[in-house]
Amino acid sequence: MPLNPHTEEYKGGVSVVIVANNEEERILEKLENCLELDVEKGKLEIVLVSDGSVDKTVYKARSLNDSRIVIINNIVKQGKAACINQAMDSVKNELVLLLDVRQKVEKTAAKELAKYFHDDRVGVVSGELVILDDIESEAEGVGIYWKYEKFIRKMEGRVGNVPGATGSIYMVRKDKYKKIPSNTLIDDVQIPFYYIEQRYKVLFESQAKAYDVISKDYIREKKRKIRTLAGNFQLIFNNPKYLFPYWNPIWFEFFSHKVIRLLVPYFLIMMLISNYLLFDNNIFYKFSFLIQVSLYFYYFLGLFSGSNLIKGSRLYKILEAFINLNVFSVLGFAYFIRNKNATGW
Repeated sequence: MPLNPHTEEYKGGVSVVIVANNEEERILEKLENCLELDVEKGKLEIVLVSDGSVDKTVYKARSLNDSRIVIINNIVKQGKAACINQAMDSVKNELVLLLDVRQKVEKTAAKELAKYFHDDRVGVVSGELVILDDIESEAEGVGIYWKYEKFIRKMEGRVGNVPGATGSIYMVRKDKYKKIPSNTLIDDVQIPFYYIEQRYKVLFESQAKAYDVISKDYIREKKRKIRTLAGNFQLIFNNPKYLFPYWNPIWFEFFSHKVIRLLVPYFLIMMLISNYLLFDNNIFYKFSFLIQVSLYFYYFLGLFSGSNLIKGSRLYKILEAFINLNVFSVLGFAYFIRNKNATGW
């Protein structure tokens, strides 16, 4: 049954959890952004966990000299998941807002998420990540995929549960928090699933926004996406019961949103090969094979020619997002196999 936010504002306290590793360039801006959150006076707490930072992250955080900021300084790097567990042990408020360092959040974000927790059935509420370009308008290339992803999450939230949260902004109940394994790659999926196992709802609120600027560092973004997709394989490997409806209350959402997406690259390869082998049997197979080859040719023509006419087209941007996502999925599986027991970032 879909849940609606309570009309009455949440008046309780909110603890913000941020995990940082060598973030001296961004930590002051992030903390100042968090201090501006619209939370009841005297009821805001910010817990910053510095995970093995060797720069001035801790020094700059302390320079704010604000009693609302609690700093946990891990000299030895523990990994983000372990740091989240550590922070959750120390927070004092019932509602906990988990944020990443990079993204700026709207002043009203905590209030927009907290309004759902009047309902005791709610365990997690995810906010929305808006990706901007250099001139602070929504980025078109990334937006094609991300708008589709947000649409799916919004529809899932309407029918009851979202299989995961937006890592840059989501809120949870402290008292029902279950510690995640220290090598967890995607806390924003594993944490919500622990609430789902306890029969709590995971919802999506599009008015609680975090903003990120599209990265121009292709290599860094590639590594980030591969690691995220590897985290989906890790989630399934560590929790095979999620593949079965008896143990997974949101089996359909999970299987259609998370599992099938990981299988798409292999389906695409099989479809291309089977259409080629059946090319002479039926006009449908001829048409299907030629369409696939034409689209791949168009993508690679734009990729290797560098033609702005091709690369600037909407079709190319859609192909680029789709093909990259599937290539990264295959690389994510390889990353998972090589790094099953890795911790860190």
